[in-house]
Amino acid sequence: MLMTEKRNSPRKKAARRPKETFAAEFNKRSRKISEVELKFIVPGNDRKVFNKLEKYFSDLGWIKLSRKNSHLVTLQLHTPEKKLLKDGTTLRIRGNCLNDRLDDISDSDICLKTGATLDQSGAVRRGEYEARTTSFDAIQFTKLLQKYPKAEYPELYDALNGVKASDLQEYFRIDCYRNRYIVEIPEDVTGIKGKRFVCELIMDDVAFVMDIPGLETPLIFHHDLEVECETLFKPCSYDSDPHAQKYFSSPMNQKEANDAMSVIKNHMIKGGKNKLLASTNSKAERGFMHFDIAIDALQDYVVANNKQTKGNTTKLSSAFTLSAKSAPAGKKGNVVKLHKRLPRKMGYVLRERAIALGG
Repeated sequence: MLMTEKRNSPRKKAARRPKETFAAEFNKRSRKISEVELKFIVPGNDRKVFNKLEKYFSDLGWIKLSRKNSHLVTLQLHTPEKKLLKDGTTLRIRGNCLNDRLDDISDSDICLKTGATLDQSGAVRRGEYEARTTSFDAIQFTKLLQKYPKAEYPELYDALNGVKASDLQEYFRIDCYRNRYIVEIPEDVTGIKGKRFVCELIMDDVAFVMDIPGLETPLIFHHDLEVECETLFKPCSYDSDPHAQKYFSSPMNQKEANDAMSVIKNHMIKGGKNKLLASTNSKAERGFMHFDIAIDALQDYVVANNKQTKGNTTKLSSAFTLSAKSAPAGKKGNVVKLHKRLPRKMGYVLRERAIALGG
């Protein structure tokens, strides 16, 4: 009887809210907080690959804007227990280093990146939240949280849950010389009818540096060359070129985005003469990986800095300091000795980069 009544009773239709198409949702999120990029490492740190890539895209006429030899410096931050990294999240402050002087930095910003997913094309997609900050060597979440309200960006607040600005310390720095190009690939090449594809092609010469109190010159613990290509779904707000605001891609669905990135990927490999190694690791992720190896090798010389931040100050301090076994502070010989203790020889990088304070 119960079964019959249930079968014959009229079915209630579930209320449905308007459903966005995948393409609309894809572009809404991409334009707001996602970075979609292809990333490669240059084996052997062969700088000739950079020249080959620039010539290749220039000869095709696809380079629209360029800015070469920018000097960027990044403070890679973390709590003592590395809570963020365990969740696939990284946090940094980055600025433009003027005249190769690490004490003269402008246009700094704070950026938090969440865990990565891999697109079909091989492009990495990450949540990216960035905002201008008033100080390069101090940490504040205020500007970041003002730009991304909790109701609209709950994932940002989830990532920062339990993380206090006063707990953060500088683990290492990323010293980067960057060549950046705005590239537009014609529609007949991408094969995506009626859609414009614009990306930034970036070639980075990267040194990973420990700035340790007591050392006159920073300690380079890793060095690599990175090539990346990021789709521009909106004009880059950090590009000061007066023409930059007119270069951005059309809205695309997932298939179109994958197709476009597959095309640029093939041209990057071709332009680099097949000397590019695909990577899914960000600079921060590579840095922490090599940092752990370096710290293990330097354990007799570099120790954790357990000094606690007092009051409400947000001044950043190094997470490490020299141990008692190190040579007396302030002597350049310290750096040479410590470089010799690293798994890889980094002395040659030190000699060719103006990374010392006042460089």
